[in-house]
Amino acid sequence: MLTKFSDQYKDENKKFVKVEISKGNFALHMGYEVSYKSAVKKAKKLKKNIMLVIVSNYCPWCHKFQQRVLRKQDVNKVVQKNYIPVILNKEKDDFPKELNTSFTPVVHFISYKTLKSYKTIIGYNHKDKFFHVLKTDKLK
Repeated sequence: MLTKFSDQYKDENKKFVKVEISKGNFALHMGYEVSYKSAVKKAKKLKKNIMLVIVSNYCPWCHKFQQRVLRKQDVNKVVQKNYIPVILNKEKDDFPKELNTSFTPVVHFISYKTLKSYKTIIGYNHKDKFFHVLKTDKLK
């Protein structure tokens, strides 16, 4: 068990090559939508639920979540396979008001049938915990 925590610590604290990630290039690089409306259309067409990630401009946890969790190949593979991923900036982008929270990052899992959030993850989550959420989602 101590080895797992040691490996996790090393993984989370290793030096990253600083890559400037804005909403546009993160979405482009990772294959995320940047419009809620286009994500809804795509979700209905493909019959996939939406994974909506809401970030804000000056949120260090949002950047960590993008770099340390969403950019991981195994996480992105599951996200792309099971969801229509969309990332939006809380200060700039349009999305339903009922999905707004005072915290960021926040991840909403939205049913393509009802367009209602059926699961919400608030705040930064370590890769293993978030991956577990993705793998145990029964509505995917």
